Formats: sequence, structure tokens, C-alpha cells
Amino acid sequence: MDSCKSDPHASSDSPRFNLVFGLLCKCPGTLQPDCILSKQRQRGLREGYEWARSLSEAELDRIYRHHRRCLARQLAHSKVIPISRPK
Repeated sequence: MDSCKSDPHASSDSPRFNLVFGLLCKCPGTLQPDCILSKQRQRGLREGYEWARSLSEAELDRIYRHHRRCLARQLAHSKVIPISRPK
């Protein structure tokens, strides 16, 4: 059995981990009062890294989905036209 599969916590090479850690460094949108990462950003990168490593893939996914909804809400209220990615 693969030991990585049985670990409930995310690996630092997980795509969701990388996205959430990037959001810990800097949000691409405007910081919002309901941001679930705002407290973690105040702790510094090393502590943020350890915190993100302690999260499960499901928790990382929940944080990422919250971010996407927040960013979509911001874009809907702005005059910026988002550039879509090629399919």
C-alpha cells in the first residue's frame, strides 16, 4: 500500500496545496473581511506552510473553492474584463 495515499494530510506537491500556499503569500484579488486565510497570512510564511501542510485535501479544496467564489464575486462587481484561459 502506498503510504502517501493513507496520509490524511496534504503533500507539499499536491496541486491544491500549492494553490492554497500561493494564496497565503498573496491574494490576487482585493482582501475581503470574510477571507478564511487572513489570520494565517499574519503568521508568516513558515508557519503558514506548516499550517497548510496539516490540512487534508478536502480542507484545501474547501479553501480553494471559497477563494474562487470570492474572486468571481469581485470580478462580477468590477469593470475588469477577465482573460479566459484557452481550452
